[in-house]
Amino acid sequence: MARGCKTVVVVYRVTDLFRRDVSVDLNQIRLTLYIADHGSLTQAAIALGVEQSVISRQLSALEKEYGERLFHRTGRGMVPTEFGAAVFPRLQWLLDQADRIENEIKEEAGIVSGDVRIGFLPALSSPLICRLVPLVEERYERIKLHFFEGSNGQLQEWLANGTIDVAMLYRYGDSSQTAERVLGTNDAHLIGLADSPLLQSGTVTLSQLDGIPLVLPNTPNSLRNVLAEEARKQGITLNVLAEADSILIQKSLVRAGQAFAILGAIAIDADEAGVLRSAKIVDPVIHRSAVLATTTRRPLTGAMKAMVKEVEELALLLFGN
Repeated sequence: MARGCKTVVVVYRVTDLFRRDVSVDLNQIRLTLYIADHGSLTQAAIALGVEQSVISRQLSALEKEYGERLFHRTGRGMVPTEFGAAVFPRLQWLLDQADRIENEIKEEAGIVSGDVRIGFLPALSSPLICRLVPLVEERYERIKLHFFEGSNGQLQEWLANGTIDVAMLYRYGDSSQTAERVLGTNDAHLIGLADSPLLQSGTVTLSQLDGIPLVLPNTPNSLRNVLAEEARKQGITLNVLAEADSILIQKSLVRAGQAFAILGAIAIDADEAGVLRSAKIVDPVIHRSAVLATTTRRPLTGAMKAMVKEVEELALLLFGN
């Protein structure tokens, strides 16, 4: 993948940005803005997949160039200084302009290239990635993929701050949001032990969830929002025993008989069919949409658009509607 690609370090001489001459290395700017977004050297390093020492050195070099500290180093993480808070928006503008110009030149030349960061839910990552990687290697040798795995909430946060460019995730309720393509819909199910009397009929009303122990995703979360609103309307109490974004953790609590989970029916694997059972939640039915979302932090490049197309086609092929 990405055969024949070279790393190009672009240095701009900017006079007006800080009212004095400084050499601006776009790689250093990119790393610095990751630190600002994540509030931590460690978290920024994890998000970028590099050693923390690399980011620390680049930040020190940039601060030396400017002659000012960009962050206060505190026990709670990296907090922007007054100087940093003032210049970060302008650094982001400079980076966006450089990326836009570079992409326009490449697209004008008919070259689809660049880095694309894609986020998946754990349940969806393996089947999609295993098919996407060889496809990209065959068709797009100048595109380099970076994969991220996280919960719905994490994926939405990463899209919002620009850590990832594309994500496949679930929406509950209204999914008519900008920068999203709806791939298909299915309905929320109550998941419990196979011998649970509550699940035997195949359907369960929302009112029957009153008081039963539940394991639900952490807030903020679109499912939690829908459930809270419907519970308020019906005057019932949702007994949230535990919160977990991980589907594996949720199912572990279900298998232990400690709680019920609210997931899609496909969350029950073939080898769990005799242990777990699902019942569709009705009155009301809670619709769940699988969506392909893109970041609004920056314009989509040709490479990003190509990956949106390929992931959408693979998702529809693998999971249907």
